[in-house]
Amino acid sequence: MKNILITSSNKKVSLIKRFKESASHHNNIKIFTSDVKYVVTANFSDNHFILPYDDDKSYIHTLLNVCMSNKIGLIVPTRDVEILNLSKYRADFEKIGCKILIPTDNVIKTCLNKKSFVEFCKLNDIGIPNTYDSHESYLFPMFCKPRYGSSSKDCFVAYNKSELPNDLNKYLLQEFLQWDEYSVDVFCDFESTPISIVPRRRVEIVDGESQITIIDMNQHIIDNVKTLLEKINLVGHNVIQCFYKNGVVKFIEINLRFGGASNASFEAGADSTKMLLNILNGKLVNTNVVQNDLIMQRFSDDVFPNKHYQGKIFCVDIDGTLCSENPNLHYDYATPIQKSIDYINKLYDSGNIIKLYTARGAASGTDWRDLTESQMKQWGVKYHELIMKKPFADYYIDNKAINIFNFVNYDN
Repeated sequence: MKNILITSSNKKVSLIKRFKESASHHNNIKIFTSDVKYVVTANFSDNHFILPYDDDKSYIHTLLNVCMSNKIGLIVPTRDVEILNLSKYRADFEKIGCKILIPTDNVIKTCLNKKSFVEFCKLNDIGIPNTYDSHESYLFPMFCKPRYGSSSKDCFVAYNKSELPNDLNKYLLQEFLQWDEYSVDVFCDFESTPISIVPRRRVEIVDGESQITIIDMNQHIIDNVKTLLEKINLVGHNVIQCFYKNGVVKFIEINLRFGGASNASFEAGADSTKMLLNILNGKLVNTNVVQNDLIMQRFSDDVFPNKHYQGKIFCVDIDGTLCSENPNLHYDYATPIQKSIDYINKLYDSGNIIKLYTARGAASGTDWRDLTESQMKQWGVKYHELIMKKPFADYYIDNKAINIFNFVNYDN
């Protein structure tokens, strides 16, 4: 399978980390990122590419070269504008064996223009907020939002005619609903078959993104989303926004990309990154039971990409940290995660003590030391001691534990 490029990655660290974790279960898949500058997600991907702005004449040519040079088989766009731009050149990318995780042009135009989405819903008898088409029908207060846009930018509530936007043709005017607001994470395969539908209630919203969200497997919402999906062919991960009250669902938009708080659905059991990689790798996609009422609280974290550690003892896990984590204990199929190895070797060369430890054989009783030592030598891992006594567990809790994707810096 080829590598994956996530464009406009910016601050989407949780998404990159999910893709990296899912890729560790497959052989030789790298997760790349790109943006118009060096961004924080560059610290977590296998490589980061600085590209021109997507309205630059050289953007597509540069992106095509990046894909060809790095064996990229799938582009995952994360901004509305680039989705529209990339759709115009999908044939050029398909010629080099690269897919773009976007639906058909008609679906893109329907979803990116909120006015078009309203017309689509009316045509297909899909519930939406009351939308005002003429001055005579105005009922205040009303919600005003740009026909194009995201993250609630330039949206506001108008309480009388004097507060309406000057250019009404650029805005969509709808009833102001004070109902429960939901984001619904939807994952579909490349044939637009729905694989998972996970509603989550938005408890606290900042700049259009959920800071606190709760998984709520509301059957009314799920059934209405299924009806919507029968009318529109989505591909990959999408986020459908709606309001809900007393069994009534009103849709407001479809975002053709991963959402900022989609990590809640991943953690609850519907990990779209894992399902996507399984599809691309020709494996069966098993839908897990979703944990209802799971609460996610988001917070910012700090990364120090050029901090040096010297004179410390580091105990480093092997599977899922230095190499891919393979199911069914097939350790001989493991492949190295080169950037992790490079950083551990850097710590070693800086005078730190490196102790590798692994749970290989803890459950089965099989002695994997010879294979493990051979792999470390083959992959060029520098270390002082290999400890084969780590107990097998699903989770390890340690007050000094560091997530590998937070720890590895790529400043070299």
